[in-house]
Amino acid sequence: MSPLDQWVEAGDFNGIMKGNLLPLYSHGKDKVIDVSGRELTLSAGLALTVADHDLDENGNTDRVFVTGTVVPRPAAFAHGRDWYLHIDLNGIRHESDLIST
Repeated sequence: MSPLDQWVEAGDFNGIMKGNLLPLYSHGKDKVIDVSGRELTLSAGLALTVADHDLDENGNTDRVFVTGTVVPRPAAFAHGRDWYLHIDLNGIRHESDLIST
């Protein structure tokens, strides 16, 4: 199963913080909608794949994505989103990275 079989488009890839934290957008109170239309409730420890639209060097669609674990806003952040994704050791990848060569 590919990480992109079930994902949410709920991350601010331009706002990645130190510590590999991706700010998450929620719809309503702690809710996100996955690619299949299911509503997920954000909670500490939830494993999640977050993707966004991107292009490769030739202008072709090549989604950017990260996998990780949901964490609440760190106490050191006075302001910001309520939830963040702690990006796992795979880091930021593109869909084309999943294609075997």
